Amino acid sequence: MKRNLILVAVILVLAAPLVAQSKLYVPDNSPTSGGANMWPFTTTGKAGPNWRYQYLIPSTYLLPKVFNITDVAFVPTTTTTFSAHQFQMRMANTTYSALSTTIGYDQILGPSPATVYNGPITYQLTSNTWCPVGLQGSFVYDGKSNLVIEIRYLTKSTVMSIGSRQGPFQRSWTNAWLSNPDPYNSKVPEYAMSGGPKACFTYNEILITLGGSPSPGGTVDLDLLSVADAGRFYQAASSLGTGPIPIGSRNLYLSPDDLLVVTVNGYLPSIFVNYTGKLDAAGKAKAQIKIPNDPVLKGVRIHSAFITLEASAPHGVSQISNTATFTIL
Repeated sequence: MKRNLILVAVILVLAAPLVAQSKLYVPDNSPTSGGANMWPFTTTGKAGPNWRYQYLIPSTYLLPKVFNITDVAFVPTTTTTFSAHQFQMRMANTTYSALSTTIGYDQILGPSPATVYNGPITYQLTSNTWCPVGLQGSFVYDGKSNLVIEIRYLTKSTVMSIGSRQGPFQRSWTNAWLSNPDPYNSKVPEYAMSGGPKACFTYNEILITLGGSPSPGGTVDLDLLSVADAGRFYQAASSLGTGPIPIGSRNLYLSPDDLLVVTVNGYLPSIFVNYTGKLDAAGKAKAQIKIPNDPVLKGVRIHSAFITLEASAPHGVSQISNTATFTIL
């Protein structure tokens, strides 16, 4: 029990830097080449202070495997600071291959986009250099779809004119150019064309995915994967909320509630099965939730994640997974 309580403390309050991170550049790792465009990081002129912007990266520029995006960097052409009192970035896997002024933003994003940043931002920019945003959450790319990225923000009186290096990506947007009073909450783009920004994705392959039957009396499988941590011990956890719990400059999307304490401490091992253990030689393991056969549980949403442990890593924590969610049906 003492060991598990220490793990709870580590999860909740300590900064646990990620290791085994990789980089994916789209369309290339050339921060000084290509055209430049101020959209969407500008509030000067008729563009105004508020934006909603999407751009689409085809699967041919991505990896043909599942991976977890933990940060994204862009290439500014100006050394300055971009700031907004409300900044949101969302990502989603999509089957759409083009953007237009007749397809709504929410339609492109689909029913469950991942919010990877939400709140005020101060984004330090250095010209012709990859500048990471510093995402608060992560996004699991499914290895086959196109990727849509949405950026929307609200600023006050600051006037900024910030160019970024362009890629060959479809983009759509709404700003104040056509006197739209509320671009941030607009439903349909006012413009669509090519020229979405180049990007560098930081990613890892520590993932938790779900299978099985999420119903009373059923079993939900939690498939754990961390190739870089093969043979290491893991600790899984579940909660009733997504927090977030700050971990250094990042967030763990679980809540510090009673269910988290129960699952980390192993209080109900017949229900929360194999929540601690060792990854096999392929970096895989399987935990399970055996849902009690009680209809009163229908509608309960459960969120799960896991960490991997390594004595030589900072605070003994090697990596932190994404969060997977299901609803008891």
